[in-house]
Amino acid sequence: NARLLPESGFDAVELTLEGGRRVRLGTEEPDALVAVLSRFAGVAAGSAAVDVTPGSRVAAVVLLLVAVIGPAVVVGTVLYAGTRPVKTSIANGVLSINGGSSHATVALRDIKEVSLEPQLPAIARRTNGFSMGGSLRGHFRLESGEPAQLFVERDHPPFVVIRTGASRIWVNASDTDATFALYKSLTGVDPEKR
Repeated sequence: NARLLPESGFDAVELTLEGGRRVRLGTEEPDALVAVLSRFAGVAAGSAAVDVTPGSRVAAVVLLLVAVIGPAVVVGTVLYAGTRPVKTSIANGVLSINGGSSHATVALRDIKEVSLEPQLPAIARRTNGFSMGGSLRGHFRLESGEPAQLFVERDHPPFVVIRTGASRIWVNASDTDATFALYKSLTGVDPEKR
């Protein structure tokens, strides 16, 4: 019974660790992985598996990869995606909002109201989203109990609020001019001349 670690690719290299425990590492290049592992002292390589002898450096490297580097890559990816600038586009009658790890699309015909607000409402909690520093992306619950999708930089007001029959979406950009441009493209009104 080999434990399968998060895989990348369709092939795997099986490592036999101290005590007979086996671990499989997913890879797109099994021969290259076997060649690298075979360079370490105390490692015997076969065509189907790499045997790791007790106390070998490979066992330590494998444990390091599994315990530290894997989760660090996942966390780093989530942080990177969550702090990417919000991008909006309008094409074929649809507003698309891309907040890195969270996305929303709204048919323009479904929009009931668009407003420009000077501040965010009080937020009770995140229900399925990302929140770090001033970057808020995804689904949140407001203190009023109302659900909302947020694609905002909290410290860069104003905020465009898009209301449909089923949802309320708050969007802005770090650059006020970009926020004003989104508002104008949705309403036809120049907010600087209001």
